[in-house]
Amino acid sequence: SPDQGADSLYGSHTYSRLNPAIGLTYNPDRTLGFYGGYNEGMRTPNAMELECADPNHPCSLPTGFTADPNLKMVIAKTWEAGMRGIVLSDWHWHAGLFSTNTTNEIQFVTTGNSGNYGYFQNVGKTNRQGIELGANGRIDKLTLSSRYSFVDATYQSAFQMNSQSNIAQNGCSDGVNNNCELINKGNQMPGIARNSLKIRAIYDVTPQWNIGSNIVLASSQWAHGDENNTDPAGKVPGYGYMNLDTNYKIDSNWNIFAKINNVFDKQYSTYGILNQNIYTLTGNSELLVTPSLPRAGWIGVTYSFGGAKKSSSDIDKD
Repeated sequence: SPDQGADSLYGSHTYSRLNPAIGLTYNPDRTLGFYGGYNEGMRTPNAMELECADPNHPCSLPTGFTADPNLKMVIAKTWEAGMRGIVLSDWHWHAGLFSTNTTNEIQFVTTGNSGNYGYFQNVGKTNRQGIELGANGRIDKLTLSSRYSFVDATYQSAFQMNSQSNIAQNGCSDGVNNNCELINKGNQMPGIARNSLKIRAIYDVTPQWNIGSNIVLASSQWAHGDENNTDPAGKVPGYGYMNLDTNYKIDSNWNIFAKINNVFDKQYSTYGILNQNIYTLTGNSELLVTPSLPRAGWIGVTYSFGGAKKSSSDIDKD
């Protein structure tokens, strides 16, 4: 095919892989069980990543599909093990460990004199490991459930990129990136909170009517643009919010519901990036974040056509 580049529309990318998986369970009795498993998976580069993968033609927001160089698919290999059980007849619990190693991780690597421009690149290995704990049960008319997770997500290969953070810059240079940030093995990956907790409670006022609430808590995370975790301003603060809901079951098919999300109208962010503020043009990097969703409410009616009924104690209920 013709040469790849900014003016070429010829590009061809093919990905294929066999992804094995195996799992084992052992239950000594009905109240205790052990499990373990191993699986492999793959993620092919998406169209936006393939459109902006040429170091010689960095982009800000890919809007035209040209023939940039190929990217390798991301391969993930996961080990997991844990146990689960039942106590006091109505209480279920589980505890698990996991570790996922990826190769050919894809990262948006900023370059040039502006953190807005860059390209997608395979940057090597990463690791995500942690624990998951959960429990759910019922006390008379009250149903409770909770889930906690700890995730340690780190880069396992070194690479470098442009940075708008003067503090994150650590003197590396490749002749092009004058504001260079060196990312080392062990640096925390941005955009991933290490700790998260979800709690859900449902109270049955009557057999047909219940009132529920869920609380979501998450710890701080590193912002993009501070991949080497050195800028104190490069952390997106942790957050917490509460939702409320109520449901009235008219019959086996009809249900009336109402819910309020972010009851206390908390302001929080789940994503951040260190970059220059184009409105102030001070030349210093600032933490730019996405705003949280404000308080919002809904009232509605649902009709079920059959099938398994979803439990109102679902911990991820919105």
